[in-house]
Amino acid sequence: MRQAHGMNDVARSSTGYGKVLLVGWDAPLRAGLCAWLRQEFPAYRIQTAADREKAQRVLTGCSPALVLVNVDAPRGEGFAILQALRGLQPQTLLVALSLYPVVYFSERAMHAGATECACVTLADDRLRNLLSELLLYSQNRIPGNAQCAS
Repeated sequence: MRQAHGMNDVARSSTGYGKVLLVGWDAPLRAGLCAWLRQEFPAYRIQTAADREKAQRVLTGCSPALVLVNVDAPRGEGFAILQALRGLQPQTLLVALSLYPVVYFSERAMHAGATECACVTLADDRLRNLLSELLLYSQNRIPGNAQCAS
């Protein structure tokens, strides 16, 4: 189905492929991850949303290439975000991110609608490789799918 590609393939082959939406985390961590994503994937516009309501507003009328959701939020809010966003944009690639490598997280995230799950330290090679692969997959699966207004 998908083929793994490195970050350089994404940088070379993607010019204006749309947006990546980053949902959750506290403001300083969200800003740091956003800066890292902009550096690693300069052809994509990185947009952030602090919570489910803001993410839903961003997704109204827009289908980003990828949505990254922090499922480590208190009281299961991350899983609720996944469910809400899956209902709004069934075709969008949703990635559940957690810092805790437990099977329970993966099962619950997939049940909530995640396309992929990753238990990673933010901004490490595993995250970079996963996002490179998913962004290339997104570019090729549905023409025009990742188009959003600025």
